[in-house]
Amino acid sequence: ILPEIAISKRFFYLPKVENGKHFSLAAHISRSKKLTIESNAQMIAHVDGELLINKKFEAEILPGKFLFRR
Repeated sequence: ILPEIAISKRFFYLPKVENGKHFSLAAHISRSKKLTIESNAQMIAHVDGELLINKKFEAEILPGKFLFRR
């Protein structure tokens, strides 16, 4: 979870995120199996090629449901 970042600084951090070097940012890292994000306002999410608009999003880890290859 990242703290709020000023819009002017987001373009500076974007390449770091794309290159996996964003872990040096002041972030809170935790592990969980389920995540719920809620807001009073509509939020926009881009998930697996789909554009979603809602006030609540839930994500859950499904062990053994995906095959990852290296």
